[in-house]
Amino acid sequence: MNRKLSISGLFLIIYFVMAFNAFSQTNVQSSAINEMDSQLDNIMILHLGENFDTRKTVEGEITFWLSKYKFSASPSNRYFEHKRIPTKDQIVEVLKENGFDGILTTVFTDIETKERFENPQAAYNLTPTSPTIYNFLDSYQNKYSTGYTIQEKAFVVHSKLFKTVDESVLYEATTETYQPQSLDLAVEDFSKSIAKELKKSKVLEKK
Repeated sequence: MNRKLSISGLFLIIYFVMAFNAFSQTNVQSSAINEMDSQLDNIMILHLGENFDTRKTVEGEITFWLSKYKFSASPSNRYFEHKRIPTKDQIVEVLKENGFDGILTTVFTDIETKERFENPQAAYNLTPTSPTIYNFLDSYQNKYSTGYTIQEKAFVVHSKLFKTVDESVLYEATTETYQPQSLDLAVEDFSKSIAKELKKSKVLEKK
């Protein structure tokens, strides 16, 4: 009876590990903060992309995650009736009319495929010091013990936070989202990362 429970538990653990690895993951590759003694309390989110639906999704997600941290932000698509990327004059006009003191821009700088080396022994923590698990998965261990290379798609996004009054850059970052199952999941992942980074940077005031 105990053995059956152990095997069932093992399958459950493996399932969750594999399921976790199947989801996308965002890494912040680089970030920089202008050390000015300045905080913004009302920003507009603008995604620079020709596809309006993508732009609306990105702006909505970032706005949502920033609001979770009690920051005041609004998507640009709320202020422009047309679906084209607004011109500089149009943006400046909306920023002034609505009292925005900053604008966060995002853009896909690359969608690329990268190779990554995967080592199942490290991933699943299979070691000879765990005889039950090691023996149970012996064939898997022997088959893949040297590891293997997998192809991953990566969405690369560059973000910049500008101060409205003088157009200075207060914050910028580059993120890479690996292996997203869909564009929507990639957007959700990097939007969370951007919001967390901005929270850490302390360049925004809470409501």
